[in-house]
Parts: sequence; C-alpha cells; structure tokens
Amino acid sequence: MALSHLSAIARFISSSSPVVQNNLQMQFVINKYADSPILASINAIFESATLHVPS
Repeated sequence: MALSHLSAIARFISSSSPVVQNNLQMQFVINKYADSPILASINAIFESATLHVPS
C-alpha cells in the first residue's frame, strides 16, 4: 500500500467519530490476528454488532 494511502487513512480515522475510530481499530486488530479461531468468532460477533451502529 502506498504511503499516501496510509496517510489518507490516518487522516480519515483521526477525523472520524469515536465509534468509527473504535470500529476501525478493532477491525485492524482482528484482521492482524485473523488466523486465530477465537478471534474468528469474535470477528463474527463484531461484524453483526457493527451493522446496528448509527452513523
């Protein structure tokens, strides 16, 4: 990924609402450790929960 993309993502996260920041940070952690079966089940719970978060 290009550095400009990373800085754009960083700006987006820093300008987002706290809910969006928390979701993005959690998703990053889940993606980083996605091969863990425990986190795979947490990921399913997380994805179902984020469907109901108001923007």
